[in-house]
Amino acid sequence: MAARDLELGPTGETVRDNVKRLRLARDLTYAELSRQMEEIGRPIPTSGLRRIEAGERRVDVDDLIALATVLWVDPVTMLLPPVVTDTTIVLTSGSDLWGRQAVAFMRGVPPEVLAWRQALANPDDWQGERDAQGHPLPTEKAAHWRTHSTRVDPEIEKAINA
Repeated sequence: MAARDLELGPTGETVRDNVKRLRLARDLTYAELSRQMEEIGRPIPTSGLRRIEAGERRVDVDDLIALATVLWVDPVTMLLPPVVTDTTIVLTSGSDLWGRQAVAFMRGVPPEVLAWRQALANPDDWQGERDAQGHPLPTEKAAHWRTHSTRVDPEIEKAINA
């Protein structure tokens, strides 16, 4: 069976952009970055690095960790745009989050928790509304989350039970 080329998704494009941005910010040539990758046991030849930056080669999870290590950033930095504001970040086709929600999600905070925190600041603006995907916002989600998960933020749990 012949291998098939897969297009980069939105996060793959972000990783590609970040590899180039961080390589240039650290004033590394392809040869220098390739040498450092070899030193940590994850060799990527200079042609492979060029192909990554051109969007012609995918970065697998092992490559991502090694690149983050050599470029002195955490892996989450490789997965998100360099400036995260209150704009929409597309993580994968059909899945987008506001900037702060994307960061929280990538750092292990469920997006619902961040939405609840925002809603608690001004609950009258959120009651009974739905997000862009049609999901119920805080009040209904909070009840669902509380009954289906043990990972509720204590601050949210206190507000739900108040």
